[in-house]
Amino acid sequence: MRKLFLALPLILLSIGETQAQAQTTLTLGSATATTQSAADNSTKVATTAYADRAATSPTLPATTCTNQFITAIATSGAGTCTTATLASGQFANQGTTTTLLHGNAAGNPSFGSVVSADLNVTPSTCTNQFLSAISSTLGGTCTTATLASAQFANQGTTTTVLHGNGAGNPSFGSVVSADLNLTTTTCSNQFITAISATGTGTCTTATLTGAQFANQGTTTTLLHGNGAGNPSFGAVVLTTDVTGVLPIANGGSGNTGANTYFQDFPGGSVNGGVGGVTQNQIRLNAVYLPSNTTLSNVAYESATADNTANSYDIGAYGPGCLAGTASIPLAFHTGTLAGTVLFPSSGNFFSHAITGGPVTIAQGWYCFAFTSNAATPLAVIGGNTGGTAAWSAFASNAITGGGAVLPSTITAPATAFANHNSAFMVVY
Repeated sequence: MRKLFLALPLILLSIGETQAQAQTTLTLGSATATTQSAADNSTKVATTAYADRAATSPTLPATTCTNQFITAIATSGAGTCTTATLASGQFANQGTTTTLLHGNAAGNPSFGSVVSADLNVTPSTCTNQFLSAISSTLGGTCTTATLASAQFANQGTTTTVLHGNGAGNPSFGSVVSADLNLTTTTCSNQFITAISATGTGTCTTATLTGAQFANQGTTTTLLHGNGAGNPSFGAVVLTTDVTGVLPIANGGSGNTGANTYFQDFPGGSVNGGVGGVTQNQIRLNAVYLPSNTTLSNVAYESATADNTANSYDIGAYGPGCLAGTASIPLAFHTGTLAGTVLFPSSGNFFSHAITGGPVTIAQGWYCFAFTSNAATPLAVIGGNTGGTAAWSAFASNAITGGGAVLPSTITAPATAFANHNSAFMVVY
Protein backbone atom coordinates (compact mmCIF):
# COMPACT_ATOMS: atom_id res chain seq x y z
CA MET A 1 0.00 0.00 0.00
CA ARG A 2 1.26 3.43 -0.85
CA LYS A 3 1.96 5.83 2.02
CA LEU A 4 0.26 9.26 1.95
CA PHE A 5 2.34 12.35 2.79
CA LEU A 6 0.36 15.56 3.52
CA ALA A 7 2.02 18.96 3.04
CA LEU A 8 -1.13 21.05 3.01
CA PRO A 9 -1.33 23.96 5.46
CA LEU A 10 -4.93 23.11 6.13
CA ILE A 11 -6.79 20.17 7.76
CA LEU A 12 -9.27 18.68 5.32
CA LEU A 13 -12.47 17.38 6.84
CA SER A 14 -15.09 15.34 5.12
CA ILE A 15 -18.47 16.93 4.69
CA GLY A 16 -20.49 16.74 7.87
CA GLU A 17 -17.56 15.63 10.02
CA THR A 18 -16.67 17.81 12.95
CA GLN A 19 -13.31 18.35 14.41
CA ALA A 20 -14.31 16.39 17.46
CA GLN A 21 -14.97 13.31 15.33
CA ALA A 22 -11.49 13.31 13.84
CA GLN A 23 -9.36 10.42 15.07
CA THR A 24 -6.01 11.69 13.78
CA THR A 25 -4.56 15.19 13.99
CA LEU A 26 -2.22 16.12 11.24
CA THR A 27 0.51 18.64 11.85
CA LEU A 28 2.32 20.25 8.99
CA GLY A 29 5.87 19.32 8.63
CA SER A 30 6.47 16.17 10.72
CA ALA A 31 2.75 15.13 10.91
CA THR A 32 1.70 11.97 12.95
CA ALA A 33 -1.66 10.06 13.23
CA THR A 34 -3.38 7.54 15.57
CA THR A 35 -3.55 4.00 14.15
CA GLN A 36 -7.09 2.47 14.24
CA SER A 37 -7.89 -0.89 15.83
CA ALA A 38 -7.75 -4.03 13.69
CA ALA A 39 -11.52 -4.47 14.05
CA ASP A 40 -12.20 -1.00 12.62
CA ASN A 41 -13.59 -1.60 9.16
CA SER A 42 -14.69 2.07 8.47
CA THR A 43 -13.62 4.46 5.69
CA LYS A 44 -11.25 6.39 7.93
CA VAL A 45 -7.78 7.18 6.66
CA ALA A 46 -5.43 4.31 7.47
CA THR A 47 -1.97 4.92 8.84
CA THR A 48 1.03 3.06 7.51
CA ALA A 49 1.01 0.86 10.66
CA TYR A 50 -2.65 -0.09 10.12
CA ALA A 51 -1.95 -0.87 6.48
CA ASP A 52 1.07 -3.11 7.33
CA ARG A 53 -0.88 -4.98 10.01
CA ALA A 54 -3.85 -5.59 7.68
CA ALA A 55 -1.52 -7.01 5.05
CA THR A 56 0.20 -9.59 7.41
CA SER A 57 -2.71 -10.56 9.78
CA PRO A 58 -5.95 -10.71 7.84
CA THR A 59 -9.10 -11.19 9.87
CA LEU A 60 -11.03 -14.46 9.02
CA PRO A 61 -14.51 -15.56 9.97
CA ALA A 62 -14.49 -17.79 13.10
CA THR A 63 -15.42 -21.55 12.76
CA THR A 64 -16.21 -23.66 15.84
CA CYS A 65 -16.66 -27.50 15.58
CA THR A 66 -18.27 -29.49 18.45
CA ASN A 67 -16.91 -33.10 18.71
CA GLN A 68 -15.74 -32.75 15.11
CA PHE A 69 -12.72 -31.83 13.06
CA ILE A 70 -12.22 -28.99 10.45
CA THR A 71 -11.50 -30.93 7.28
CA ALA A 72 -11.64 -28.03 4.74
CA ILE A 73 -11.38 -24.12 4.66
CA ALA A 74 -13.18 -22.04 2.03
CA THR A 75 -11.68 -19.02 0.20
CA SER A 76 -13.58 -16.84 2.65
CA GLY A 77 -11.74 -18.56 5.50
CA ALA A 78 -14.80 -20.48 6.80
CA GLY A 79 -14.03 -24.05 7.98
CA THR A 80 -15.99 -27.30 7.25
CA CYS A 81 -16.74 -29.48 10.32
CA THR A 82 -16.65 -33.27 9.87
CA THR A 83 -17.39 -36.08 12.38
CA ALA A 84 -14.34 -38.31 12.74
CA THR A 85 -14.94 -42.04 11.99
CA LEU A 86 -12.45 -44.60 13.31
CA ALA A 87 -12.92 -46.73 10.19
CA SER A 88 -12.30 -43.80 7.88
CA GLY A 89 -9.21 -42.49 6.20
CA GLN A 90 -8.34 -39.98 9.01
CA PHE A 91 -6.86 -42.86 11.03
CA ALA A 92 -5.52 -45.02 8.21
CA ASN A 93 -2.00 -46.52 8.19
CA GLN A 94 -1.38 -46.24 11.94
CA GLY A 95 -0.46 -49.12 14.22
CA THR A 96 -1.02 -52.77 13.19
CA THR A 97 -3.84 -55.28 13.41
CA THR A 98 -2.31 -56.68 16.62
CA THR A 99 -1.66 -53.37 18.48
CA LEU A 100 -3.85 -50.87 20.35
CA LEU A 101 -3.48 -47.13 21.02
CA HIS A 102 -2.07 -46.41 24.49
CA GLY A 103 -2.55 -42.99 26.11
CA ASN A 104 0.40 -40.95 27.43
CA ALA A 105 0.05 -38.29 30.16
CA ALA A 106 3.54 -36.99 29.44
CA GLY A 107 3.74 -37.21 25.67
CA ASN A 108 2.13 -38.52 22.50
CA PRO A 109 -0.05 -41.65 22.60
CA SER A 110 1.40 -44.68 20.84
CA PHE A 111 0.35 -48.05 19.43
CA GLY A 112 1.49 -51.25 21.14
CA SER A 113 0.47 -54.76 22.27
CA VAL A 114 -1.88 -55.22 25.19
CA VAL A 115 0.00 -55.83 28.45
CA SER A 116 -1.29 -56.90 31.85
CA ALA A 117 -1.18 -53.27 33.07
CA ASP A 118 -3.78 -52.39 30.40
CA LEU A 119 -6.41 -54.70 31.97
CA ASN A 120 -8.71 -53.95 34.86
CA VAL A 121 -8.69 -57.56 36.10
CA THR A 122 -10.17 -59.00 39.26
CA PRO A 123 -7.54 -61.52 40.50
CA SER A 124 -8.73 -65.15 40.72
CA THR A 125 -6.81 -67.88 42.50
CA CYS A 126 -7.88 -71.52 42.09
CA THR A 127 -6.49 -74.18 44.42
CA ASN A 128 -6.37 -77.61 42.76
CA GLN A 129 -8.97 -76.34 40.29
CA PHE A 130 -9.28 -74.84 36.80
CA LEU A 131 -10.73 -71.53 35.57
CA SER A 132 -13.87 -72.62 33.77
CA ALA A 133 -15.40 -69.16 33.13
CA ILE A 134 -14.29 -65.48 33.04
CA SER A 135 -16.68 -62.58 33.81
CA SER A 136 -16.84 -59.21 32.06
CA THR A 137 -14.37 -57.89 34.66
CA LEU A 138 -12.17 -60.89 33.93
CA GLY A 139 -12.98 -62.47 37.28
CA GLY A 140 -12.56 -66.25 37.04
CA THR A 141 -14.87 -69.09 38.14
CA CYS A 142 -12.95 -71.98 39.74
CA THR A 143 -14.13 -75.50 38.97
CA THR A 144 -12.84 -78.85 40.19
CA ALA A 145 -11.67 -80.92 37.21
CA THR A 146 -13.18 -84.42 36.87
CA LEU A 147 -11.37 -86.93 34.69
CA ALA A 148 -14.71 -88.31 33.52
CA SER A 149 -15.96 -84.87 32.47
CA ALA A 150 -15.92 -82.98 29.19
CA GLN A 151 -12.64 -81.15 30.03
CA PHE A 152 -10.75 -84.32 29.14
CA ALA A 153 -13.01 -85.68 26.38
CA ASN A 154 -11.76 -86.99 23.02
CA GLN A 155 -8.17 -87.56 24.10
CA GLY A 156 -6.33 -90.85 23.81
CA THR A 157 -8.23 -94.14 23.43
CA THR A 158 -9.80 -96.70 25.74
CA THR A 159 -6.61 -98.78 25.54
CA THR A 160 -4.02 -96.03 26.19
CA VAL A 161 -2.84 -94.07 29.23
CA LEU A 162 -1.27 -90.61 29.60
CA HIS A 163 2.54 -90.68 29.87
CA GLY A 164 4.48 -87.76 31.34
CA ASN A 165 7.35 -86.13 29.44
CA GLY A 166 10.23 -84.32 31.11
CA ALA A 167 11.31 -82.73 27.83
CA GLY A 168 8.03 -82.06 26.02
CA ASN A 169 4.31 -82.56 25.94
CA PRO A 170 2.76 -85.60 27.64
CA SER A 171 1.24 -88.16 25.28
CA PHE A 172 -1.15 -91.10 25.30
CA GLY A 173 0.17 -94.61 24.66
CA SER A 174 -0.07 -98.26 25.66
CA VAL A 175 1.35 -99.39 28.97
CA VAL A 176 4.88 -100.77 28.54
CA SER A 177 7.11 -102.62 30.97
CA ALA A 178 9.03 -99.42 31.78
CA ASP A 179 5.80 -97.93 33.20
CA LEU A 180 5.63 -100.59 35.91
CA ASN A 181 7.55 -100.59 39.18
CA LEU A 182 7.74 -104.36 39.56
CA THR A 183 9.84 -106.72 41.63
CA THR A 184 11.49 -109.38 39.46
CA THR A 185 10.31 -112.92 40.17
CA THR A 186 12.10 -116.00 38.82
CA CYS A 187 10.52 -119.45 39.10
CA SER A 188 12.55 -122.63 38.57
CA ASN A 189 10.45 -125.46 37.06
CA GLN A 190 7.36 -123.69 38.37
CA PHE A 191 4.67 -121.28 37.19
CA ILE A 192 3.68 -117.85 38.53
CA THR A 193 0.13 -118.30 39.78
CA ALA A 194 -0.40 -114.92 41.48
CA ILE A 195 1.03 -111.37 41.35
CA SER A 196 0.87 -109.03 44.34
CA ALA A 197 0.13 -105.29 44.26
CA THR A 198 3.87 -104.62 44.02
CA GLY A 199 4.23 -107.02 41.10
CA THR A 200 5.85 -109.82 43.10
CA GLY A 201 4.95 -113.21 41.66
CA THR A 202 4.05 -116.36 43.59
CA CYS A 203 5.77 -119.49 42.24
CA THR A 204 3.74 -122.72 42.25
CA THR A 205 4.69 -126.22 41.17
CA ALA A 206 2.37 -127.41 38.40
CA THR A 207 0.49 -130.63 39.14
CA LEU A 208 -0.86 -132.59 36.20
CA THR A 209 -3.87 -133.60 38.28
CA GLY A 210 -4.41 -130.01 39.46
CA ALA A 211 -6.77 -127.31 38.30
CA GLN A 212 -4.17 -125.84 35.91
CA PHE A 213 -4.83 -128.70 33.50
CA ALA A 214 -8.56 -129.18 34.08
CA ASN A 215 -11.15 -129.48 31.31
CA GLN A 216 -8.75 -130.49 28.54
CA GLY A 217 -9.05 -133.59 26.39
CA THR A 218 -11.26 -136.51 27.43
CA THR A 219 -10.86 -139.66 29.51
CA THR A 220 -10.17 -141.67 26.33
CA THR A 221 -7.58 -139.35 24.73
CA LEU A 222 -3.91 -138.63 25.36
CA LEU A 223 -1.81 -135.51 24.75
CA HIS A 224 0.23 -135.77 21.56
CA GLY A 225 3.29 -133.61 21.06
CA ASN A 226 3.73 -131.39 18.00
CA GLY A 227 7.10 -130.28 16.70
CA ALA A 228 5.50 -127.65 14.45
CA GLY A 229 2.57 -126.36 16.51
CA ASN A 230 0.45 -126.79 19.63
CA PRO A 231 0.13 -130.23 21.22
CA SER A 232 -3.32 -131.79 21.01
CA PHE A 233 -5.38 -134.51 22.66
CA GLY A 234 -6.38 -137.60 20.70
CA ALA A 235 -6.84 -141.35 20.83
CA VAL A 236 -3.77 -143.60 20.73
CA VAL A 237 -2.90 -144.53 17.15
CA LEU A 238 -1.43 -148.03 17.27
CA THR A 239 0.46 -147.64 14.00
CA THR A 240 2.29 -144.43 15.03
CA ASP A 241 1.99 -144.00 18.81
CA VAL A 242 3.04 -147.52 19.85
CA THR A 243 6.42 -149.20 19.27
CA GLY A 244 7.52 -152.70 20.13
CA VAL A 245 5.26 -155.66 20.85
CA LEU A 246 1.99 -154.93 22.62
CA PRO A 247 1.11 -157.85 24.92
CA ILE A 248 -2.16 -159.72 24.43
CA ALA A 249 -3.18 -158.74 27.98
CA ASN A 250 -2.94 -155.09 26.92
CA GLY A 251 -4.96 -155.57 23.75
CA GLY A 252 -2.06 -156.44 21.47
CA SER A 253 -1.18 -159.57 19.51
CA GLY A 254 1.88 -160.55 21.50
CA ASN A 255 4.01 -160.98 18.35
CA THR A 256 5.56 -158.95 15.58
CA GLY A 257 4.03 -160.94 12.70
CA ALA A 258 0.76 -160.41 10.87
CA ASN A 259 -2.40 -161.81 12.50
CA THR A 260 -4.71 -164.03 10.48
CA TYR A 261 -8.30 -164.65 11.51
CA PHE A 262 -10.64 -167.19 9.93
CA GLN A 263 -14.40 -166.87 9.58
CA ASP A 264 -16.71 -169.39 7.96
CA PHE A 265 -20.07 -168.42 6.47
CA PRO A 266 -22.72 -171.11 6.73
CA GLY A 267 -23.40 -172.16 3.24
CA GLY A 268 -23.46 -174.65 0.47
CA SER A 269 -22.35 -174.83 -3.06
CA VAL A 270 -25.62 -173.99 -4.75
CA ASN A 271 -27.12 -170.63 -5.70
CA GLY A 272 -29.61 -169.38 -3.17
CA GLY A 273 -28.04 -171.30 -0.32
CA VAL A 274 -27.31 -169.71 3.05
CA GLY A 275 -24.00 -168.31 1.72
CA GLY A 276 -25.63 -166.30 -1.10
CA VAL A 277 -27.68 -163.11 -1.33
CA THR A 278 -30.60 -161.75 -3.28
CA GLN A 279 -30.75 -158.21 -4.70
CA ASN A 280 -29.87 -155.52 -2.09
CA GLN A 281 -29.61 -158.06 0.75
CA ILE A 282 -26.80 -158.08 3.31
CA ARG A 283 -25.62 -161.57 4.41
CA LEU A 284 -24.29 -161.45 8.03
CA ASN A 285 -22.28 -164.09 9.92
CA ALA A 286 -20.85 -163.75 13.44
CA VAL A 287 -17.16 -163.97 14.34
CA TYR A 288 -15.22 -163.14 17.50
CA LEU A 289 -11.92 -161.29 17.21
CA PRO A 290 -9.86 -162.20 20.33
CA SER A 291 -7.51 -159.16 20.26
CA ASN A 292 -6.86 -155.86 18.57
CA THR A 293 -5.27 -156.18 15.16
CA THR A 294 -4.41 -154.30 12.00
CA LEU A 295 -5.86 -155.70 8.78
CA SER A 296 -5.17 -154.96 5.14
CA ASN A 297 -6.76 -157.83 3.15
CA VAL A 298 -9.67 -160.24 3.03
CA ALA A 299 -9.58 -163.76 1.47
CA TYR A 300 -12.46 -166.16 0.70
CA GLU A 301 -13.49 -169.16 -1.40
CA SER A 302 -15.63 -168.56 -4.49
CA ALA A 303 -17.88 -171.63 -4.36
CA THR A 304 -20.02 -170.35 -7.23
CA ALA A 305 -18.61 -167.83 -9.69
CA ASP A 306 -20.28 -164.70 -11.07
CA ASN A 307 -17.96 -163.65 -13.87
CA THR A 308 -20.20 -160.71 -14.84
CA ALA A 309 -20.43 -156.96 -14.23
CA ASN A 310 -22.71 -157.50 -11.23
CA SER A 311 -21.54 -155.33 -8.28
CA TYR A 312 -20.57 -156.77 -4.87
CA ASP A 313 -19.01 -155.51 -1.61
CA ILE A 314 -17.39 -157.63 1.15
CA GLY A 315 -16.58 -156.33 4.69
CA ALA A 316 -17.39 -156.47 8.42
CA TYR A 317 -19.31 -154.50 11.09
CA GLY A 318 -18.21 -154.12 14.71
CA PRO A 319 -17.14 -154.42 17.37
CA GLY A 320 -20.27 -155.31 19.39
CA CYS A 321 -22.21 -156.75 16.45
CA LEU A 322 -24.71 -158.98 18.31
CA ALA A 323 -27.79 -158.86 20.57
CA GLY A 324 -29.77 -156.60 18.26
CA THR A 325 -27.54 -153.57 18.93
CA ALA A 326 -28.31 -150.60 16.66
CA SER A 327 -25.88 -148.38 14.70
CA ILE A 328 -23.00 -150.88 14.50
CA PRO A 329 -20.33 -149.15 12.33
CA LEU A 330 -18.72 -150.59 9.18
CA ALA A 331 -15.20 -151.59 10.33
CA PHE A 332 -13.72 -152.38 6.90
CA HIS A 333 -14.74 -153.42 3.36
CA THR A 334 -13.36 -153.95 -0.13
CA GLY A 335 -15.60 -151.34 -1.70
CA THR A 336 -17.74 -151.97 -4.78
CA LEU A 337 -16.14 -154.52 -7.12
CA ALA A 338 -17.55 -156.42 -10.12
CA GLY A 339 -18.18 -160.16 -10.10
CA THR A 340 -15.40 -160.51 -12.69
CA VAL A 341 -12.99 -159.30 -9.97
CA LEU A 342 -14.41 -160.92 -6.81
CA PHE A 343 -15.84 -164.19 -8.23
CA PRO A 344 -14.24 -164.87 -11.63
CA SER A 345 -14.34 -168.67 -11.22
CA SER A 346 -15.75 -171.39 -8.96
CA GLY A 347 -13.85 -173.49 -6.42
CA ASN A 348 -10.93 -171.11 -6.03
CA PHE A 349 -9.63 -168.77 -3.28
CA PHE A 350 -9.29 -165.03 -3.96
CA SER A 351 -7.82 -162.13 -1.94
CA HIS A 352 -8.49 -158.39 -2.18
CA ALA A 353 -7.23 -155.32 -0.34
CA ILE A 354 -9.40 -153.53 2.20
CA THR A 355 -10.38 -149.96 1.28
CA GLY A 356 -8.21 -147.46 3.17
CA GLY A 357 -6.10 -150.24 4.64
CA PRO A 358 -4.38 -150.98 6.80
CA VAL A 359 -7.14 -150.46 9.36
CA THR A 360 -6.86 -151.24 13.06
CA ILE A 361 -9.88 -152.89 14.64
CA ALA A 362 -10.49 -153.63 18.31
CA GLN A 363 -11.20 -156.93 20.05
CA GLY A 364 -14.88 -158.08 20.05
CA TRP A 365 -17.76 -159.57 18.11
CA TYR A 366 -18.01 -158.71 14.39
CA CYS A 367 -20.52 -159.40 11.63
CA PHE A 368 -18.76 -160.39 8.42
CA ALA A 369 -20.94 -159.34 5.50
CA PHE A 370 -21.34 -159.19 1.74
CA THR A 371 -24.00 -157.62 -0.48
CA SER A 372 -24.98 -157.08 -4.14
CA ASN A 373 -27.34 -154.86 -6.11
CA ALA A 374 -27.67 -157.33 -9.02
CA ALA A 375 -31.15 -158.49 -9.95
CA THR A 376 -29.93 -162.09 -9.75
CA PRO A 377 -26.63 -162.37 -7.86
CA LEU A 378 -24.91 -165.65 -8.69
CA ALA A 379 -21.94 -165.68 -6.31
CA VAL A 380 -21.84 -168.00 -3.31
CA ILE A 381 -19.00 -167.99 -0.76
CA GLY A 382 -17.87 -171.57 -0.24
CA GLY A 383 -17.29 -173.55 2.93
CA ASN A 384 -17.60 -176.94 4.62
CA THR A 385 -20.96 -177.96 3.26
CA GLY A 386 -22.09 -180.98 5.16
CA GLY A 387 -19.09 -180.68 7.50
CA THR A 388 -18.81 -180.11 11.22
CA ALA A 389 -20.69 -177.03 12.42
CA ALA A 390 -18.82 -174.22 14.24
CA TRP A 391 -19.91 -172.45 17.42
CA SER A 392 -21.01 -168.84 16.77
CA ALA A 393 -23.30 -166.10 18.15
CA PHE A 394 -26.02 -166.48 15.51
CA ALA A 395 -26.81 -168.35 12.32
CA SER A 396 -26.35 -166.84 8.89
CA ASN A 397 -28.70 -163.88 8.73
CA ALA A 398 -29.90 -161.84 5.74
CA ILE A 399 -31.14 -158.24 6.23
CA THR A 400 -32.24 -155.52 3.83
CA GLY A 401 -30.50 -152.21 3.12
CA GLY A 402 -27.60 -153.40 0.97
CA GLY A 403 -26.73 -152.72 -2.64
CA ALA A 404 -23.57 -152.06 -4.62
CA VAL A 405 -21.83 -151.01 -1.39
CA LEU A 406 -22.29 -151.91 2.27
CA PRO A 407 -24.04 -149.16 4.31
CA SER A 408 -22.13 -147.24 7.02
CA THR A 409 -24.10 -148.79 9.91
CA ILE A 410 -26.49 -151.70 10.57
CA THR A 411 -28.57 -153.16 13.41
CA ALA A 412 -27.00 -156.43 14.61
CA PRO A 413 -29.01 -159.71 14.55
CA ALA A 414 -30.35 -161.14 17.79
CA THR A 415 -27.96 -163.38 19.68
CA ALA A 416 -28.49 -167.14 19.20
CA PHE A 417 -25.36 -169.06 20.23
CA ALA A 418 -25.24 -172.54 18.65
CA ASN A 419 -23.21 -174.77 16.32
CA HIS A 420 -23.60 -173.50 12.75
CA ASN A 421 -22.25 -174.77 9.44
CA SER A 422 -19.73 -172.22 8.12
CA ALA A 423 -18.01 -171.13 4.93
CA PHE A 424 -14.34 -170.26 4.76
CA MET A 425 -13.11 -166.59 5.09
CA VAL A 426 -9.74 -165.12 6.09
CA VAL A 427 -8.80 -161.50 7.07
CA TYR A 428 -5.15 -160.53 7.50
